[in-house]
Amino acid sequence: MRWLYNIFVGIGFGVMVSCTPSLADTYGKEISSLYTQEEVDAYWKELERIDQEVLVGKKHTTAVYDSISISNMIRVALLFEIPGKESQYQKGAMPVVTLSHNYNKDANLAYWPVIVKCAEMGGAIEQIGYPSYPLESVVSAFYDYSIFGQEDKYPELVAKLNKLTGGFVLSQIELAFKKEKRLQKLTEQNKVGAWFIEEIKGEKSDTVFEFVSMSDDILYKKSKGRIQKLIEVMITDSGTKYKIENEPFGWYYILTVDGELTLYDQHDEALVKYTES
Repeated sequence: MRWLYNIFVGIGFGVMVSCTPSLADTYGKEISSLYTQEEVDAYWKELERIDQEVLVGKKHTTAVYDSISISNMIRVALLFEIPGKESQYQKGAMPVVTLSHNYNKDANLAYWPVIVKCAEMGGAIEQIGYPSYPLESVVSAFYDYSIFGQEDKYPELVAKLNKLTGGFVLSQIELAFKKEKRLQKLTEQNKVGAWFIEEIKGEKSDTVFEFVSMSDDILYKKSKGRIQKLIEVMITDSGTKYKIENEPFGWYYILTVDGELTLYDQHDEALVKYTES
């Protein structure tokens, strides 16, 4: 089945150049041609190999990584959407792993209904830990913050995700990819501030994230080679309140006039007061 690997990687790199025709159409034809359980199993195995060899290996630029990662999301979503074969198509941990190895926040939101479908079907997702593991992946993509072990937060956060996502999975994932390609063309103009990431409160990492103004004159959060648009919510004498575009939970940042940055949750509880870099 090496031909499957060559197709997957070739198309994965190809979508960096063009998203026409629709990736969903391209991959839909591939998946519709899988008639036996053996062919379906081989397809899943190649998805897993690409995840491990290409994504986990991290030998590519951010742009290439995101291209292949989002392509895998589209393939997995299709495996659940093509009628009549759903019972064949859930295979081990791959649907959840596909989410956890993607760092595009909008694609993760669009993909969430696949996670919900997996939870409804049971199987491997229960062994992985639902909703903790997939929910952690979504929160981390937005905030570089861990909610591991904070079970009391899970029900409300999952309810918010379920309310704000659902339907049009494939088209929304493709839109997320096209948006990411536009963002990659922007250039940094000015750095507003930089702070050390704290995935766990009180445990400062060596990695820094920044608030930067880009060439479109919009302020973004820049972290690990990716940027996320910041929406200005409110300005006061002491500082400015920002939220990340399309943020689903109601979390927000407060940046004071002195350059102090704090992350708050939907209940106005301070989660992290960051240390300036």
